[in-house]
Amino acid sequence: MAVDSPSIKHRTFGGQRRQGSRIEAQFSRSSVSLLVVDSQEIVGVGFRLLLGSRPWVKRCLHATTGTEACEHARRYQPHVAMVASEIAESSKGALCADIRRVSPGTRTILTLNTPSVSAQTLRTMGACGFVSKLWPVEDAVAVIRATGLGLEFAATPRTHDGVSLSAREHDVLSRIAMGETNREIAAVLYLSPHTVKQHASAAFRKVQARNRTEAVDHARRLGLIA
Repeated sequence: MAVDSPSIKHRTFGGQRRQGSRIEAQFSRSSVSLLVVDSQEIVGVGFRLLLGSRPWVKRCLHATTGTEACEHARRYQPHVAMVASEIAESSKGALCADIRRVSPGTRTILTLNTPSVSAQTLRTMGACGFVSKLWPVEDAVAVIRATGLGLEFAATPRTHDGVSLSAREHDVLSRIAMGETNREIAAVLYLSPHTVKQHASAAFRKVQARNRTEAVDHARRLGLIA
């Protein structure tokens, strides 16, 4: 099944209602170093302009070849290597493995020109996730940052009886069910409250609910959330 919108899980922190403040604190004090692996110089420049000015980014490097990527990984030990899917595919996943061999702490994600990728492709390429160049900027940034902090995101959307929630809509609705406010959800998922509201509204429409209480009730009856 193809992966849809990213859904961040909190492996590191545990708990439920206390996650927001702890993760927000982690975001505020952590710095992440990045390596962009893409043969197109303009893509590397774009990512460096997008990410280099973020206060949590320690360093953002660019490599145009697999050899250069491994050299940078060995020297700088980046937290995240963002590998263009065409480069990863041409190496049959060897590049991702090579990067991890010279820098064991580096997590590799694919960068795509398509909106989604199969979970099997991620496993074959040796990547822990992906970023689509077609996503809204802040969604991509959130996944990159979460990956650098050791968090994970779900691989598939939630579907039942013809009703499908994207992974991000599922996360938002699940947290609404936990009684969290939009602001608390935004802190945990590293989104703006406005973006959280948009995802919630989309989920409400899909489950045919008029408010938060109805949305949770309908989604549970459909088996979309626990």
